Amino acid sequence: MNSTELTAKISKVAEKFGINGINDIETCNIGHINGTFFAQSDKGHLVVQRINHNVFKDPAALMDNIIAVTDHIRKKMENEGASAEEIERSVMRFYPAKDGKYYAIDENGEYWRICKFIEGTCTYNSGSAEMLYQAGLGFGKFQRYLSDFPARELTETIPNFHDTAVRFAHFEETVAADAFNRADACRDLIEKVLSYKDTAKEIVSKLASGEIPYRVTHNDTKINNVLIDVKTGESVCVVDLDTVMPGSLLYDFGDAIRAGASAVPEGSLEFDKFAVREDLYKAFYDGFSLGIGDSITENEKNLLPLSAFMMTYEVGMRFLDDYLSGDTYFHTDYAGQNLDRARGQLALADDIMKKKDILLAIAK
Repeated sequence: MNSTELTAKISKVAEKFGINGINDIETCNIGHINGTFFAQSDKGHLVVQRINHNVFKDPAALMDNIIAVTDHIRKKMENEGASAEEIERSVMRFYPAKDGKYYAIDENGEYWRICKFIEGTCTYNSGSAEMLYQAGLGFGKFQRYLSDFPARELTETIPNFHDTAVRFAHFEETVAADAFNRADACRDLIEKVLSYKDTAKEIVSKLASGEIPYRVTHNDTKINNVLIDVKTGESVCVVDLDTVMPGSLLYDFGDAIRAGASAVPEGSLEFDKFAVREDLYKAFYDGFSLGIGDSITENEKNLLPLSAFMMTYEVGMRFLDDYLSGDTYFHTDYAGQNLDRARGQLALADDIMKKKDILLAIAK
């Protein structure tokens, strides 16, 4: 699609939201699920997104979740005395379509939404200890603002997304089927995944028993999902709310450590260098702890190191499951990439488990 066609397309979508004067369109190449575009308009700078309804089967429920959560945060900030300017900069603002819904459907059956662009911010894919601290602060505040939100009222946009017990059961079925005759090539990793069968159920079991509370969880707490002020370097706003669902804050904490506190990035082939950096773990924990305040329970705090292991183990298991299934879910750039990804994540999970007492001491 050339620039003229793209402008015409985005203009047509924007009209459904009562927005005109679309110009200066840029395509955002960060993210692999939704189509994202930046544009200027008569309402200022916008983020225009095409929702991938092959991944998100119920875009209407997805947007209901997002509006409920952002409205709640906005009201909490108002009650705490935040200024209108501060709130507009700290919470995503979505525009309703002409029919009052927060999405619109085009002539091809594609779902679209539009939100306000937050000026003077940027994102980072990796960073220093200070950056991890700011990301932790942002996600911690997100949890604090939503600590009294009735999480079970939200729709599961991706059912069983972080139910590690369910994913483990699926993995066992995949290994048993071995549909692509790949199991012999990674028997060591399969045995490693299977050895943690009981551990895989721990967080889910504690949620079910009430030992830890159900909360609103973000479920994709990579550092680049926190907007950072370009001048001050401080966290501004948590974004990418498509996977806000009921769950445990442990999912959010653990996945942030997995993605942000590793000594080498996820795609590295230096498998012997996968390890959790204690300085980055501490930086994220310090920010998260300050942000969440006393909203975290003692049981949750004691499980933070386990959460880092669990989310890393889960992702490693999913990569390995996809490899054994013929590479049908995760995009790959070369044969065996999912196997390499699994090897790296499971090495990181092992290192986190070895250091769990050290990591717990940081929280104490």
